Amino acid sequence: MRATPRAARPGSSPQHRLWRQPQFWRQSRPERRPSSGRLRRMALAVVGAALVLGAVATGCAGGGHATAGRQGSAGPARAGSAGDPADAFVTVAGGRLELAGKPWRFTGINVWNANTPADDSRYGCGEPVDLEEVAPALGNGVQVVRTWFFQRLATSLDGRRDWSTFDRTIAAAKSRGLRIVATLGNQWPQCEGFPTYQAGYKTQRWYQTGYRSAPPPGQPDSYRAWVREAVTRYRDEPAIAMWQLMNEAEDATAYHGPCAPNAAATLHSFVQDMVTLVKSVDPHHLVSVGTVGAGQCGAAADEYATLHAIDGVDVLEYHDYSPAPVPGDRWNGLAERLRQSAALHKPLIVGEMGVAPREAGGIPGRAALVDRKIGAQLQAGVAGVLLWTWRGNDSGDGYDILPGDPVLGVLARALDPAPRSGSAPAS
Repeated sequence: MRATPRAARPGSSPQHRLWRQPQFWRQSRPERRPSSGRLRRMALAVVGAALVLGAVATGCAGGGHATAGRQGSAGPARAGSAGDPADAFVTVAGGRLELAGKPWRFTGINVWNANTPADDSRYGCGEPVDLEEVAPALGNGVQVVRTWFFQRLATSLDGRRDWSTFDRTIAAAKSRGLRIVATLGNQWPQCEGFPTYQAGYKTQRWYQTGYRSAPPPGQPDSYRAWVREAVTRYRDEPAIAMWQLMNEAEDATAYHGPCAPNAAATLHSFVQDMVTLVKSVDPHHLVSVGTVGAGQCGAAADEYATLHAIDGVDVLEYHDYSPAPVPGDRWNGLAERLRQSAALHKPLIVGEMGVAPREAGGIPGRAALVDRKIGAQLQAGVAGVLLWTWRGNDSGDGYDILPGDPVLGVLARALDPAPRSGSAPAS
């Protein structure tokens, strides 16, 4: 979720952060770009034609969607074959991701609204996306999608549990050879029924007690009870690559408030409790906390390593909205997070990589910048990269990736063995 992170000032304590306005409201309140949607669609039509021709050639040579083998990737195969990777759970061994006993790296995209019900106006959760319908347009470079598995999206208007959208999304992932990073809760209010940012922002009080006792508006269960229910239902489903406890977890006293004095201890206690719960009912799936990783409350500097050292936390995460190939400072940058992940012998994924075309010289410029960034980050040791974010049409969000966008071609060749420009890691 594109919320501008609270970045730590060099040398500042975890309790003193610089605040910048979260920007996820763009998903429901579009921000207009200078260029018109018509011009954007015309540009995409041109680059899309080239991408489609390339995809056809790739498909003829290598098979169907997301099944072609790539260096470091054990691409999912059709279910039912002997030793079928589609039946295998993603695991961690030797500090790296594995699939069916082989080293596995991935590229993919956030399709956060794949579980948004058709009557989405009650959620403020964006236009619904049917994963089965959009999967062909994603291209062979998408092996993994990251999707909201929030309680509100599995609850009917009258408060009853309704798993139909989740079941349909998982079935689509299986039929298309995709894996899902399933995010179970949101630091921010969107998609969970809250009327305002202030009401829906998860504060220290929520991380201490509210997650156990306070159901969100119109929902039957607390967050903790919801996680138990969802994980129990899908614990035997290998299409789920990993559970993510939260989207962008952080522990502050209030929205736009300061970090709590004991933010790290509070967040640590929450994660310890939730990881223990998840692992007690689901022995198969990996677990990620779900963090921005750039110095947020409770997970700044060495606090990040301490949080992810918890037994049962399998995968570290970082969110990247910088033009730098390997972004951040020496306290909270991606290079430092990779150093910490190596010390913990746990893989790290970039759960969101967002680049707006207007910040990169247009749509082709974005593709070129993303190409350099992914190359540098994979070489630096990142286990997987997920772009922010897929849209089937132009919503006005500067981070949108539409059908035919050349950045999808970047994903299609990101794991190729041939060297690519800009692949050297940053110093």
